Amino acid sequence: MVGGLLVALAAVGTWWAAAGAGASDGARYVVAAHPLGPGEPIGPDDVRLATLDLPPALQGAARTELADVVGDVALGPVEAGELLQAGALAPAVGSPTAREVSFAVETDWAVAGALRVGDRIDVLATTEGAAEPTSTTVLTDATIRRLTSSGGDGLGESRTQTITVAVGSADEAAGLVTAARAATITVVRVTGGGR
Repeated sequence: MVGGLLVALAAVGTWWAAAGAGASDGARYVVAAHPLGPGEPIGPDDVRLATLDLPPALQGAARTELADVVGDVALGPVEAGELLQAGALAPAVGSPTAREVSFAVETDWAVAGALRVGDRIDVLATTEGAAEPTSTTVLTDATIRRLTSSGGDGLGESRTQTITVAVGSADEAAGLVTAARAATITVVRVTGGGR
């Protein structure tokens, strides 16, 4: 009975600490007000401040002002109450009227299926004419908002991925759509430096 009481007290203590109750020395950090999906823009009602006592290693990447995250997008699933850190967010592309566009690509030509939501990519289109094939870059440094895979179940069937990215203008959307319809698409993952 005593053991059960100790376990219950420990659980209450953990909840109390996580909620920040009574932690006068804790700072206020931005957390999700409810679950957020990958690629979902963050609005004022999607986040709240919670008093938390974070270790120094986490403080640098945590956000302390709601305005710092409103307008960004979540790069992956975020649970209600989860701390929003720099690595989980990306700036929205362009203006509030930015467009989302999806295109299909063979998995072998999309970093062999190793792409993830949040990766930054360049998109190249290869066309074949009377001369040698030529490749043109049609999109640069775009962040993947959503990613789905299909096919490849049968012998000899190729797998494809449908990639959704945000573009900042109608011209960028048109260029990507034209390339996806008329050329062979290759996706290059951008590594290193910041956006």
